[in-house]
Amino acid sequence: MLNNTDKISDVLSILLLMKDKSRKRPNSSNTTTLRIEAIKEFADQEFQKGRYKNSRSAEYTLLDACIRRLAPDIDGVQSFDWHADQWLNHDSTSLRDILVRRSNSRWQEQLVYQFFCGNEGLPGHARINRQQNR
Repeated sequence: MLNNTDKISDVLSILLLMKDKSRKRPNSSNTTTLRIEAIKEFADQEFQKGRYKNSRSAEYTLLDACIRRLAPDIDGVQSFDWHADQWLNHDSTSLRDILVRRSNSRWQEQLVYQFFCGNEGLPGHARINRQQNR
């Protein structure tokens, strides 16, 4: 199981939700909308588990994981959205490379590589939540 305070796995969980949402609605949502919806959904899941005191603080903390904790590679929300869009729509590896650089351990690096090799092998809460939503 993933460490609930691991910001890299939080970002990967958000990206997984963004990818799932983009598959369900191709050509109908922009990346900013996907990010907002994914953060809200993941924040609600984590709040329900008792990780956060309220959904609003969960959303702010998870947005922070996507932006400030990835600095200086990510310079604001537009930068995150741009990199996510490049990954979702153009198979760019820039977001993967940023997450690897921001990883604190070999375990996190392996998690990032595993995620970007297919997005289906993400262990821990993101995969469990995804299976529960089926």
